[in-house]
Amino acid sequence: MRGSKVAVGAITCALIGCGSDRSVDVPRAEQSKPPRTVTEAQPPRRRAAPPPASIADARNAVDAGRYRRALATARPLGAATEREIRERIANRVARQALAALRDGSPDGARALLRQADRYPSTDLTRAARIAYAGTQARARQRARDLQAQAQQSIRRRREAAGRDAAQRAMERSSGL
Repeated sequence: MRGSKVAVGAITCALIGCGSDRSVDVPRAEQSKPPRTVTEAQPPRRRAAPPPASIADARNAVDAGRYRRALATARPLGAATEREIRERIANRVARQALAALRDGSPDGARALLRQADRYPSTDLTRAARIAYAGTQARARQRARDLQAQAQQSIRRRREAAGRDAAQRAMERSSGL
């Protein structure tokens, strides 16, 4: 009995396919390949390569205020393209500086002009610097004028106080 149980087990194992290399559903090409391991089961998915950058992408990044991204996009496109993007950034910063001057914010304009120092000089950046220098010169002149007015006011008060003191002294001496 014991032998028959072992024999039945062996036959069952053979029928199920335990150790059989052939299978009804597996094509012949698949039968010759070694079995896949768990790590080989799914090949790693590759991310799709980003589309090649274009000058339009770099220009759009400048217009959105993303200067680092614009320069990173333009760098692989060549030196001429990178120069064009740098000049575009400089012009945009200069326009912002001029707007700040119009709005009465010379400190904001100064900060923007410092930022523009990182980029090549253009006609617009030079115009913004000239406008900023003019604003600063007018502010210094206004400060000098106010100081001169304050000094003149102090002088007038002193003169008036001196006249009043002389008038009182004259009145005392005349006995009136």
